[in-house]
Amino acid sequence: MKVSSIDTRKLNDFTLYPLSDVHWPEHDHEKLKEWRDVVLGDKTALVTLGGDMFDFARGKYRNHIVSYTEDNNSRRAIDELAYSKVDGFADFLRPVKDKIIGVCVGNHFWPFANGRVSDQELAIQMGVGEKFVGALGLFRVDLKHGSVRIALHHDAGRRGGTASADMLAFQHWSHNVASDIYLAGHTHRQYAGIYQTKITIDDKQDKISDQKLVFLRSGAFLRGYADSVLNHEDPYVPDYAEVAMLPPSVMGIISVAVEISPSGKIYYTLKQRTL
Repeated sequence: MKVSSIDTRKLNDFTLYPLSDVHWPEHDHEKLKEWRDVVLGDKTALVTLGGDMFDFARGKYRNHIVSYTEDNNSRRAIDELAYSKVDGFADFLRPVKDKIIGVCVGNHFWPFANGRVSDQELAIQMGVGEKFVGALGLFRVDLKHGSVRIALHHDAGRRGGTASADMLAFQHWSHNVASDIYLAGHTHRQYAGIYQTKITIDDKQDKISDQKLVFLRSGAFLRGYADSVLNHEDPYVPDYAEVAMLPPSVMGIISVAVEISPSGKIYYTLKQRTL
């Protein structure tokens, strides 16, 4: 976990573009390029990388591989392959590296022999290693007339197969972590909304007001399902989404624009653009 502050006090506003679940190099490259173009065209853009940047092994399979320690040469060969994937994605993201405020780890990653993980190595290769936050990142973005808090986690805790259970995970998260904006990925769903408010006491006067909480899932850039039906003569290697009966991924660009007025009031503008 890491806490950071981002000083943008010369600005009245910013737009946050969370990116997660790219699953490089199995991703849709044209759609990801479109996301990058939009970010590069927005002078107020800030970016978070929310885990599952790569399509490396998941938990039990990954643990099984790295538990064998008698063959360092084989481990080094796998590391070199993983480094090549990290280098390729770092080259792609480098044009937006100055906009990145945080990088967290997901459940798809590779643990290198030196103790680092692939999301961490991605940040280091881009020259923003200090932005790696581990599993949970808490940020304060300072604007000219106030501040906004952002919480970043890959999956936001427990979730179920339905949209309502998925949203309940955010509500539980908001009980445990104080923030204004909550960012997660993992489910390959995409939505953003002000789904909860809390009664607060004004800092400057005896007045009751409310705090709006923004919950946001950032979608994915991996289809999850093959384009066509199974050929009966091909080897049977089913997609994970098919076996787990997951819904198709939602691919698109999601953002939340934040503006703070001279009186300190926070305004949110939520946008979704399907790709």
